[in-house]
Amino acid sequence: MKNSFLALELVNMKLAANAFRQRCQAAAVKDDGQIDAEEAQILKKINAATDKFLKELNKID
Repeated sequence: MKNSFLALELVNMKLAANAFRQRCQAAAVKDDGQIDAEEAQILKKINAATDKFLKELNKID
């Protein structure tokens, strides 16, 4: 990519997306120390959406 500023923003967004995924995982555990079935379902959807988003961002590189 010619524009180094856009390239940097892409890297930042990828890092932010992965950090979001990790924060959601930590939040699911935080209240009672476990991940219940509902939380697992939500995390599964978050992971799928994050994977899809990152896949699209990777197409731009």
